[in-house]
Amino acid sequence: MIIGDTELSIDSYINKKVDSKSILGIGYFNVIIAGHRFGVFDAEATALGCSYNSIVERIKRRGQHIASFADSESAQGLAYAFRRVLYVGCDTNEKTFGLIPETFTKLVYNNNLLWAPDGSEAFDDSSYIIHFDIKDEVRLIGFRSIIDKYYDEKTLVDVRMDADRFYKIIEHWQFDFEKELKSK
Repeated sequence: MIIGDTELSIDSYINKKVDSKSILGIGYFNVIIAGHRFGVFDAEATALGCSYNSIVERIKRRGQHIASFADSESAQGLAYAFRRVLYVGCDTNEKTFGLIPETFTKLVYNNNLLWAPDGSEAFDDSSYIIHFDIKDEVRLIGFRSIIDKYYDEKTLVDVRMDADRFYKIIEHWQFDFEKELKSK
């Protein structure tokens, strides 16, 4: 099932329904931003519960995915900062966008800025998606990490879209996913 448009699509597949609220089903969940696919594209890639719950939470927290630096920093700078502070590590006194690592990390998780990885195997292809709400827009930055660099420049995408359109796409996916799950 693919829901969305050329700027943002969600492609998911339920291979097998599982009667568990935390698992829901086995399949795949991919996010496609400006033609770049993020997520493992395999019929048995992941349990779908984490990705579904991530969408539900993202909708519930509309307008709260905010950071003071969301509008002013480049996609390259943001990809580097998120990987360095959250996953690689840096000096505890080193500032990123004026914030020490502990404060930066709290901001990212408290404001649910990191869409992917979402806690499941869905994004075991080293994909990352950062989501910001900026007034009446949503900014999505997607990329993959690679071993010798913080991010792969060939996979870096930065899309700004109308917030209503973004939230309609993910709400539409949620509705259709629930419908498909019931039919299995």
